[in-house]
Amino acid sequence: MAVGSGSRRPARPVPTRAAATWSPDGSRIAFTRGTLTPSGLAQAAIYTVDPTGGTERLLLDDATEPDWSPDGTRIVFTSVRDHNGETCFHECGTSREIYVANADGTEIRRLTRSEADDHSPAFAPDGERIAFVSDRSNRGGHENEIYVIGLSGGELQRLTANDVWDLEPDWRR
Repeated sequence: MAVGSGSRRPARPVPTRAAATWSPDGSRIAFTRGTLTPSGLAQAAIYTVDPTGGTERLLLDDATEPDWSPDGTRIVFTSVRDHNGETCFHECGTSREIYVANADGTEIRRLTRSEADDHSPAFAPDGERIAFVSDRSNRGGHENEIYVIGLSGGELQRLTANDVWDLEPDWRR
């Protein structure tokens, strides 16, 4: 049956960044799950699961690329949830922003505000800074550079500046 003919096809996985991240105490794993809705739109959400095989728990809708804070009390992630002041997914384009939330998914706070694509966030060992990738230096050329922002938001520090893509920042722990 064709989509749109009144039939509903089941949601199925779609490719996402293949990464899972352990909580600092080893009690949970956070991961991104992508699915297709019956209308064919992709949706992504962050789930957590007990590593011994417990029940999966939805943590954050419209979210990808989780990383735990070193003390396990917060999660940084990417989303398009507030692009241009609207909650959306594909309707708003592909520019992602960096967000932080409590480890239980509450108190979501947006850290970056740009038309650039900000992604791949990683907490610093001190839990006060986040490294991430952005094309804000040359959106037309889609050049990806590494930036750092404080947990409270504010001023960015650009760490790389070159003609190649810099991707997947991580901190030495």
